[in-house]
Amino acid sequence: MKRLSLLVMCILCISFLTGCGVAALGVSAHTQTQVDAVTELLIEKGIITDEEFASKQKQVQRRYDKLRKSNETASGNVLE
Repeated sequence: MKRLSLLVMCILCISFLTGCGVAALGVSAHTQTQVDAVTELLIEKGIITDEEFASKQKQVQRRYDKLRKSNETASGNVLE
């Protein structure tokens, strides 16, 4: 429970500090440094492992790539 509370607190803190929703994280360089700092803290505290983070990052990137391709195809703006 303590680990989950820390994770939730970190996410809420980033969201509050950036003035944006959690879904918009990573938009600016400032926001990216905050996300990197929280990620490093979570790994250092043993809440997540490097392997779990790398796996999740790849999973999310694939999802974003799929959404981007879908949006490009729907709008007719496919870049080749």
